[in-house]
Amino acid sequence: MADKPAAKKPDEPKKNVRKLTIVDANEPEVTEPAGPPAVEPDEGHAAIAEAFADAPEEEAPVEPATTSKKIAVTEHVEEETPVEEAPVEVAEPEVSEAEPVTEEELPPTAPPVPIKKPLSQLTNNVPSPPKPVEDVVAPEIEPDKEFADDQTANAVDDIVATESDELLAKEDAAAEQAAEPVKKKRTLKSIIGNWWRNPAARWGTIVGLVLLIMLIIALPATRYGILNAAGARASSSLTVTSNDSQQPLKNAQVSLGGQAATTDDNGKVTFTKLRLGKSDLMINKRGFASMEQTRVLGWGSNPLGSIGMTVTGTRLIFSTKDFLSGKAITSAEAASGDYNAKADDTGKIILAVDQKADKDLKVTIKADGYRDEVITVKLTDSGEKTIQMVPARPQIFVSKRSGKLDIYKVGADGKNESVLLAATGRERDDLAVLPQPNGDYTAVVSTRLGAHNKEGYLLSNLFIINNKTAELVTLNESERIQLVDWSADRIMFVAVTEGASAANPTRSKLYSFQIGQPGAKQIASANYFNDAVIFKGAIYYAPSSYAVPLSSVKFYKVNPDGTNVATLMSNEVWNIFRSDYDTLQLSVQQDWYELKSGGTPTKLAAAPASPKTRTYRDSPDGKHSLWVDSRDGKGVLLSYDVAAKKDTVLVSQSGLGLPIYWLNSTTIVYRINDGHETADYVISTEGGTAKKLKDVTATDSSNYFN
Repeated sequence: MADKPAAKKPDEPKKNVRKLTIVDANEPEVTEPAGPPAVEPDEGHAAIAEAFADAPEEEAPVEPATTSKKIAVTEHVEEETPVEEAPVEVAEPEVSEAEPVTEEELPPTAPPVPIKKPLSQLTNNVPSPPKPVEDVVAPEIEPDKEFADDQTANAVDDIVATESDELLAKEDAAAEQAAEPVKKKRTLKSIIGNWWRNPAARWGTIVGLVLLIMLIIALPATRYGILNAAGARASSSLTVTSNDSQQPLKNAQVSLGGQAATTDDNGKVTFTKLRLGKSDLMINKRGFASMEQTRVLGWGSNPLGSIGMTVTGTRLIFSTKDFLSGKAITSAEAASGDYNAKADDTGKIILAVDQKADKDLKVTIKADGYRDEVITVKLTDSGEKTIQMVPARPQIFVSKRSGKLDIYKVGADGKNESVLLAATGRERDDLAVLPQPNGDYTAVVSTRLGAHNKEGYLLSNLFIINNKTAELVTLNESERIQLVDWSADRIMFVAVTEGASAANPTRSKLYSFQIGQPGAKQIASANYFNDAVIFKGAIYYAPSSYAVPLSSVKFYKVNPDGTNVATLMSNEVWNIFRSDYDTLQLSVQQDWYELKSGGTPTKLAAAPASPKTRTYRDSPDGKHSLWVDSRDGKGVLLSYDVAAKKDTVLVSQSGLGLPIYWLNSTTIVYRINDGHETADYVISTEGGTAKKLKDVTATDSSNYFN
């Protein structure tokens, strides 16, 4: 049945109506479903009005804006036009004026009536054509035409007004949301600030970082990979030894982490700037089985300790002993080309070689302070070979066996004798020879050049000889040269200036000459020097008062290089005696003074009973010092223990006296001159018996201060 056109409302002026239009760009147009069936006319107008008054409000569905839908919201005002609706036929219900209709009196079968639907859809069986959601507009109802009852009309007006207000409020909110300005981009500072003010986010991040660090630490591959990428590097060290002797192996080829190095004399090798994590370790040495290992290097020094190698070649065994005492030489080493091995605590050396057995091999045995011994061995000889070790420094002596005063050198075992400085025949008997205590040079005062002054006096020269090469250096020429002593690599001496007057206050000069320097350095001068000694590394000297005012004569101390000159006394000292290892005694006219090392002179109450001086010779290692005493008509050789401050008698023999020398820290040479022989003997501080070395020629000691 076709709908009838609705009659226009008389005398109703046009008014502006706000219209909300919602457009969904992604969804098809939604239409209003058909309303419920029309109410039968005989149920009465009162039931319909009551339904409108009490039914719950239901808003028209409006799709909210989301991120997945594009919604355009516009607001515009347009003139309202009359709504044409189909005529509604409503039967006049019978309503009792005394008892108004209540909710309980409504028929139980009456369905709820949506308040947003036009009234025509509630009273007509024919559904109205659907309308788009966005075009829904609350209809205007004329109560004087639609409803005769004023109460019902007022209820409908209230409902329509409330619905219109809600729709307008939603329209205003949508418009405000659409007009809201775009938020500014968040800055790093705001992000960090928001993160810090959020306890959950803050502690979650901290806990996450801690867990990440723990994970890195717990997983080596991850840990080392990250550290390597960050530039972290490690170092490592190891010592290569022989499984047979447990001694370090020198010149072993070691590779670790792609780096290669060679072990030193102690079998040690060190690597730096290694990548962390797993590293390949490879060790090779001739005569030993090669080794390959995998090591994990962490952050730090990574000491790998001692790594032993197994001998695969032929074993050559040597036993090294001191030729005098017979004690093992634990510092000995055997070497032949690429092959080398060190001695153990018993002096035994096991040298591993991989050459063919039908060849001979030259092996050098060496040790600190001892002469190198070169021997030839057959690889088929597997027996132990004993090697007698002899001090490296030769003994220097003078002999007139050729008729002239030649200077010789010889090994402590009497071998390898040779002429160090051949005489010219011009040498006087006051020839002085003073070997360097701990070095390879010898100072010689001689007239070998035969030079004379204008008065025809034979002049002396000071020579420095290299004991190994026999190279000779002429240092000084003078009418008289007196040796003081050696101090390390410096020789101290006093020389009288040739041609100077006997009354010249600077006629004598104290010099210091250092090996390798072009000339001697003057330390002091005087008409002559009463005495001069080297005591505990310093020079103490006493100028004479002859030809100078007595008030200007003093007693001095100076370093061997001429520095730190100090005046110890403002008196003339006549003699200096070394009474023991730590004490000097000074003769000052009728008075006596005592001077301790590092102190100042102290006057003694009385003169010493029998003043005499001791000549001390310190060992190369500085632990002992030799000196000679006279007891019961015999000469006594003593060794003074510097730390324990105790003397030990080594030899007591008639005719024993100076000179005395150290050949190494355990081997000593002393001289016997008893009327039957003048000879040098050798002895060890570690035991054994003394052995005669060579017959020698004694010379005058006038060219010494001591």
